[in-house]
Amino acid sequence: MNFKEIQKTRPDLRYSKKLYRILFEQTSDYVLVLELVGPPEAPPIIIDANEAALEKHGYSREELIGQPITFLDRMSENEMAERHRLVQKGGTIHFEAIHTCKNGSTFYADVALQHIDINGRHLPRCAHSRHRQAPCAGRT
Repeated sequence: MNFKEIQKTRPDLRYSKKLYRILFEQTSDYVLVLELVGPPEAPPIIIDANEAALEKHGYSREELIGQPITFLDRMSENEMAERHRLVQKGGTIHFEAIHTCKNGSTFYADVALQHIDINGRHLPRCAHSRHRQAPCAGRT
């Protein structure tokens, strides 16, 4: 690819990034992007969250990003290892999770967990929908 071809792709990349961010932030479902680090029993780390996820749990972005998923989802090590194994096989896995909010309340969520590989980084994406209980109190 020569310099002129690279210059032509830059507007497309900026547009794609902006479109992704708009879709990510404006979906009604909440989305968490995780990174798998370490062995299967190690909890994935939350590396991004959309506005709906922050509102649902009552946390600010600064409080949530960098936390292990066990900060919200109190799964056992066996459950975590099984989810890790299944998501790395590809496709999407569905399960119900109990998440804990900042105020200590909990709610059930249907989770769709999908593996995304970007430049060798293993990034499971969690999309949550159909919450069974009122959302947690808003952020403080």
